[in-house]
Amino acid sequence: MIENDIVPVLHYDSDWTKNLPYFLELPKGKFVLDLDSSTDIFKAHDILKDHCAIMGDVSAALFTVASASELDEYAKKLITTFRKSGASLIYSSGCNVPINAKHENVKAFFDAVDKYGRFG
Repeated sequence: MIENDIVPVLHYDSDWTKNLPYFLELPKGKFVLDLDSSTDIFKAHDILKDHCAIMGDVSAALFTVASASELDEYAKKLITTFRKSGASLIYSSGCNVPINAKHENVKAFFDAVDKYGRFG
C-alpha cells in the first residue's frame, strides 16, 4: 500500500497501550493509527507524536451518558494537547458516534473544533 502512495488507516479496538512502541517499527509518516477510546490516546501521543497521525477518540460514553460540558472538556484537552506539541490529530469519535448519542453532546463535539482550533 505504501509503495502505491496509499496511507493505511489502522483501526485498533481494545486496549493497545502496552503495544504502542511497536508502531515505531512501521514507516514514519505513512499510516494513521485510529483508536477506539480503550487505548490511552495521550500515551499514544507521547510515544508516537511525530511518527504517525493519530485518529480518535471521543468515547461512546461521552456522547451518551456524559454532559455536554464533560465532552467539551475532554475535547479541549485532546485538541490542545496535540496542537501544542505539533502532533497530527484526526479528531474523531472512538469507532463511531452511537445511535443514542445526546444531541447536545454531538453539537459540543463539533463546536469543539471551532472553539479549540483547527491545526495541521
